[in-house]
Amino acid sequence: MAEPKTALTSSPESPLPPIAAVDDDVAQIPTWRKWVILFVVCWMPLPMTFWSTAIMPATPEVSSDLNIPVTTITTINAGVFVAQALSGLIWLPVTPLLGSIIATFTSWRVIYGVEAGMCLFGLILSLLFIPKASEVENPKLAETARPRTAKEILRTFNPMHVFCQFKYPKVILANIACGLLGFNQYAILSSIRRVINPRFNLTSPLSSGLFYLAPGAGFLVGSTVGGKVSDVVVKRYMRKRNGQRIPEDRLNSSLVSVLIILPLGTLLYGWSVYHRLGGMALPIISAFIEGFGLMASFSGLNTYAAEARPAHRTAVITGKYVVQYSFGAMSVGGVVPMIDSIGVGWAFTVNLQQVLQVEKACKMYRDLLLLSSFLGFTLAQSGADPYAPVYTTCPSSLKIRSAKDGLSDEESSWREQRAKQMIPNLEDYLKLANISDFNVTNYINKLKTDDVPIVGLSVSGGGTQSGLGGLGVWQAFDARSAIARAARTGGLTQLFSYITGLSGGGAVTVSLLAANNFTTTDGVKKASNFSLDYASGPDGNQTAFFTSIFENMGAKHESGFPVSVADTFGQFWGTWLPEDKVYSNYSDTASKNTAFSLGDAPMPIVCFAEVIPGKSPEIGKLMYLGFNKSTRFNLTAYEVTPFEFGSWVGGRVQAFIQTKFLGTSMTQGKPQNKSECVQGFDKLTLMQGTTANAFTAWFIDSFYGIPVFAKRWLEKRQKVNPDINDVSIPRDQYDNPLVELVNETAMYFDLTFNESLWATYPNPFEDYNEDMKGVSELLLVDGSLTLESNPLRPLIIPERKLDLIIVYEASSDAPNSWVNGTNLINTALTASQGNIPFPKIPDVNTIVAQNLSFQPTFFGCNASSSTPLLLWLPNAPWTGYTNYSYTQTQFTPNQVDIALENAFQVATYGNGSVDENWPACLACAAIKGSLRRLDIEIPKQCEECFERHCWNGTVSDRKAMAGDFDLRPRLDPELSFAKWNESDWEKEESSDGGGGSGGDDSAGVKLGNGLVGLVLSPVAMVSLL
Repeated sequence: MAEPKTALTSSPESPLPPIAAVDDDVAQIPTWRKWVILFVVCWMPLPMTFWSTAIMPATPEVSSDLNIPVTTITTINAGVFVAQALSGLIWLPVTPLLGSIIATFTSWRVIYGVEAGMCLFGLILSLLFIPKASEVENPKLAETARPRTAKEILRTFNPMHVFCQFKYPKVILANIACGLLGFNQYAILSSIRRVINPRFNLTSPLSSGLFYLAPGAGFLVGSTVGGKVSDVVVKRYMRKRNGQRIPEDRLNSSLVSVLIILPLGTLLYGWSVYHRLGGMALPIISAFIEGFGLMASFSGLNTYAAEARPAHRTAVITGKYVVQYSFGAMSVGGVVPMIDSIGVGWAFTVNLQQVLQVEKACKMYRDLLLLSSFLGFTLAQSGADPYAPVYTTCPSSLKIRSAKDGLSDEESSWREQRAKQMIPNLEDYLKLANISDFNVTNYINKLKTDDVPIVGLSVSGGGTQSGLGGLGVWQAFDARSAIARAARTGGLTQLFSYITGLSGGGAVTVSLLAANNFTTTDGVKKASNFSLDYASGPDGNQTAFFTSIFENMGAKHESGFPVSVADTFGQFWGTWLPEDKVYSNYSDTASKNTAFSLGDAPMPIVCFAEVIPGKSPEIGKLMYLGFNKSTRFNLTAYEVTPFEFGSWVGGRVQAFIQTKFLGTSMTQGKPQNKSECVQGFDKLTLMQGTTANAFTAWFIDSFYGIPVFAKRWLEKRQKVNPDINDVSIPRDQYDNPLVELVNETAMYFDLTFNESLWATYPNPFEDYNEDMKGVSELLLVDGSLTLESNPLRPLIIPERKLDLIIVYEASSDAPNSWVNGTNLINTALTASQGNIPFPKIPDVNTIVAQNLSFQPTFFGCNASSSTPLLLWLPNAPWTGYTNYSYTQTQFTPNQVDIALENAFQVATYGNGSVDENWPACLACAAIKGSLRRLDIEIPKQCEECFERHCWNGTVSDRKAMAGDFDLRPRLDPELSFAKWNESDWEKEESSDGGGGSGGDDSAGVKLGNGLVGLVLSPVAMVSLL
């Protein structure tokens, strides 16, 4: 797979320091100083609150002293609240008591002097005790955060990023709810002296100021109790979901206080004062109840607002205060005139009606989620957060399916449909291929759906090098392609039952074909603008691109699902998806009337591997998949199809869950909560990011200079460490764009570097067997890291009964980024350990010496009927040097055509120029197994083809050398790399540099920039060792 060319907008001169490093340094601050810092942070909001409410008890004195009407002062005070509401763009109850004491014994003007002193005190504490960035070990943190240009400064102070949050229903509803609570809060605070003094004949600011202690005590107790209740309620729901938490649970914790406690206190206070009931005691008690209800309600809502969009928490909370204090301003300016007009009892009743709207705001968003369960999953996914999974009711049939049961009912039914569609395609193809002395009509007449050829295409890892090459092979065999029909190979694509990919092959070939409804390669080119740098997004604005990515991940995170760099990186690949498929799900491929569901296209399968904390070997806390010849079969190989996610054989689980319910909390094979199944977790971009997630391999190579699978180097360092702490980042790697990408993900979502590194999936197989006991999450990585870069495991499973497997490989496992067969050998070893039929594969020396790695070759021509025939199409230069860097993130149209053309020549054996009978040979391979089932004799031309193009079983003693991979184009051997690179590859400029590079006339690509590729460095080392 390809690593991103750039990851963040920070400059190399001021890279963002890894989160782990910052945490370690902050931990060195003394405990007493941390307490002082906490005090300063809590102190600074106090002057603002003191300023806004301390003057309230002194309103009559201010009016008298300045000879200004009370209504004017009230209006001015409302203006103060408007200023508070807007101040965010750029201890509450004690302050009225302090203000009343000051106004009684001195002058109301002293209040503002105290305010100024409090601000000065906070400033001094900040200067003395808040640590500067230079006091921690990484001063670059401050450098990165500081705006560097006038445009960036203006963008920083632009308030629109606050108001933009209002477009999300959950945010604006929470803000309105808090605003209504704020209206009630300031209604009681601003009216106390107006309604209490005349009813109880209180004459001094101090006597009325003491009354503020009642709601103040309620505020204090309500905050404490409400916070505890909120946590208890959330934990209860988390237990139901096996640890998953969603922000909406906070809303449930506020309902009792909103619906019962707050109305009781508000009505009791208003009408007891109005009718002068219960003396002074009843208003005091009711004010306490009202204050308690207010703060208990705020506890859940405030936390919900903070969690609603975690990636934009500051903007969301700022917006909340804009709304909350705006409502407060209306309350301060309007409640007293309302009391004068209709009386305190009716005024607070009206106020209660407004407060009860909080309940509607609290429940509205939750109700929308419930409604989506009835109206269908599409409603929720088409909302403001299309990347976020949603909860829905579980079907009664949902359970984990054992792999021992064979193919799922859905796959069996689909295969039947696919076979029906294939028969007429097969007839057209065989007539075009023109096998000598073969009666096509007689063969077709004998065919039943169980007898049709079962053919699969495997596209290897290798970044964009394999991804584009795979599209070239698709085109070479596609009956819809004029050049394929002219080459007499067109029609084989229409016989594919399966297409598998991992890493580059999965993220590009398989994903783009699935997203484009398995159109032609030309159709993919039109829909996918490969000239766009996928690391910068569809508009080339990397800042906006990353903002969008983290907004999407924030929506997923706030819904209670894990996020990681796989989400980030996956959305890179989304740059090349059709616009209407960017937020599509992998299971959508099986939707009604798609080419796949109708049986007109093969089943797309993407493959993953996993690391296991405490069991996987590690270097510097970076886990990887250990290479051990005797235990290869024990590495779990996961696959995802439009129907299912799971693993067939080997590893620690052999079971499947329906793909569309991936993300659902399961235990012992059943949903933990039947009313909370998950849909939308299986985003296509997440599948792309998961199969391309080789970050651990890159970091091991970058940090320690160790190719992950170079066994000779690792034997002394390999160990199993059950204590997975955070990753230690070498200081010289802070500006590594891959480090920045993972680190930025970690910082946005309060994760450790290690937690961000893996594609984290809720484990559907928890407690399914002993190996999965208590395992709540799967940590998935690029399947290439098993040293099997060809995704063959899904195709060699006996249950699928494949006749022919076509393997296109561009894994760069040989010098100069060509191919030497190491991956095929590793898969053969794995199959042998699992007793899975697989063709015999010779050693690397034989493959290279007999030129098998430079041309199409069959393996297994004389194997048993249960062993699939294998056609290996290794990436090699036929018309061009397509060993270009796997890190290339964009291509000119000319470069895309060069890549596709070379793959076409590989698949068609030079378009018949080397062997004019190659089209017939391909057709022979496709129907070989079918002919055996029908007991039809294999045509003589087919036998001759297999004799020429099958490995003959002999081995070579000559050792493969690096010089064996200094190749020239087979169809133009006089074309040097330098001439080709200048005249062909660089004919149109690409910002990502040239293709395969070489010295003098060498065809080799230098490993360059020290980062391990998809299996680039590891496999090369293994093969050479």
